[in-house]
Amino acid sequence: MKGSRKSVILGGSSASMTKNQGDSMAKAKFLPDWFTRNDIKPYVYIRNENSSYTPGVTHPVDWFNEKEHLQFEPTLLKNLDFGEAILSLEGNAFEESAMPMPKWVFYDCAIMPGIVSGFAMKRSSLPEELEQLIKPAPGLKWVPISCFIAIPTAFDGQWIAHNLTSANKFLKREDRLKGLGYLSKAFGLWYANIKKLCGVTQWTSPAIKLHSCYGDFELITAYTPIHTHKNTFTYKSWVDSRKWFRFFTKEDAPEFHSFHVDSGLEIDPTSTESMKDIHIKLEAGNGPFFLSEDQIRKQKLDEALKLYMLR
Repeated sequence: MKGSRKSVILGGSSASMTKNQGDSMAKAKFLPDWFTRNDIKPYVYIRNENSSYTPGVTHPVDWFNEKEHLQFEPTLLKNLDFGEAILSLEGNAFEESAMPMPKWVFYDCAIMPGIVSGFAMKRSSLPEELEQLIKPAPGLKWVPISCFIAIPTAFDGQWIAHNLTSANKFLKREDRLKGLGYLSKAFGLWYANIKKLCGVTQWTSPAIKLHSCYGDFELITAYTPIHTHKNTFTYKSWVDSRKWFRFFTKEDAPEFHSFHVDSGLEIDPTSTESMKDIHIKLEAGNGPFFLSEDQIRKQKLDEALKLYMLR
């Protein structure tokens, strides 16, 4: 196969491999050490019809260009065990919040229309804690240790982030793979060439510090009572992979203030009334409002967040 992008196809067809722009992966010194390990690889669990034949062409980073990825066709019975392992990992991760994903949702809402991706670890390297937690089938050689699900919507190339799961939650601090969740989502965005991504999370969830680092972070809903957890917000990421390195380097984003101005409004992530007030302003067309990734990264989860508008 020509080109520098590699894939291992396990029960599916190969995506074409073209060289992306940007510095070589070797120059990305900020990437964690585990990223170059041969016993950890990105994967896509995706129907052949949904496969990307030009992964990464819209994103000027090439972290994943030289990183071999595994590809599974989920409608083949031989790939059932890998899918069951994804569900086992996800179910354990969301059991506490009462939001584990039913099998029919996994198939109807993720596999059929979208992309399921993440990282997998060679069975022989899998920590005992994950072996006991996931309980992968005896013959499974690669075991998923993260999962990012994205589903295309009917509107103008926009996608919805349906799920993000990382095995780090179940590992001792010293055994965790730094940035596993962040890189899992980045790989999915890169693979599917996603530019506009909507997502849903809770105001005081640590996940906000991850989700806000993929591009401009716009507020779509500030209060969402139709969700299982009403104190949930909906966001839109205007995906810009040129900014992804900051998740690891912790550098500020000075250009944010060149394009955004303080609206004079704040939202209290611990106050339902504050959420409702901002949501009413959104409904009235007073937005759009944006959140600052710098502020989110630097302050505590229960502290008020400034809302910004475009200049």
